[in-house]
Amino acid sequence: MIDLGALGLRDYLLIAAVLVGGYLLLSLPPLLRILGKRRAGTPEPPGAGPTTALSEAPALPGDEPRDESRFARFAPQSVPGDDGRGGGADDFSRELAASSRDLEIRRLRQEMDQVRADMARLSEEVSVMRAARNVSPQYSEAMTLALQGESPDGIAARCDISLGEAELVAALARGKTGAGFDEADGGRYTDN
Repeated sequence: MIDLGALGLRDYLLIAAVLVGGYLLLSLPPLLRILGKRRAGTPEPPGAGPTTALSEAPALPGDEPRDESRFARFAPQSVPGDDGRGGGADDFSRELAASSRDLEIRRLRQEMDQVRADMARLSEEVSVMRAARNVSPQYSEAMTLALQGESPDGIAARCDISLGEAELVAALARGKTGAGFDEADGGRYTDN
């Protein structure tokens, strides 16, 4: 056995050079064969263009035209040595293109769900702001509490206003949100 501790830097560089040279010698003939066929101008079979599989993909609702060139690297290509009976690299490249499209669709659906959630949250905030805008500034805190479901007693105590004023603010909030006051629920407003 060789003692690796006894080898020097020069020996390691020599071993690396031999390994790289051997790799190049083994990979050179197939590369030359591929380059030779491309230079000879062998025609591609019909339908093997880079956008064939992408142009046949079904359109999704709301799809807009987009740049398909970024998917061209996944589209089926002619492979030297392929006898045209299907299978092999063509099937793999079709699966890869389909997988890429599925992944993008999944990502877009996640983004769409996130946008919908953001829109619902913003819509709720806008409705609260509209309700607060129609109220005098001295009652804005009372309106906020009423929209959150606070009882008129709680609103009157926290905002230092009369019970009648608190009930009026609560009625305004109920009219904006469709909520109702429920004594059985601890005196909190609930959605109808």
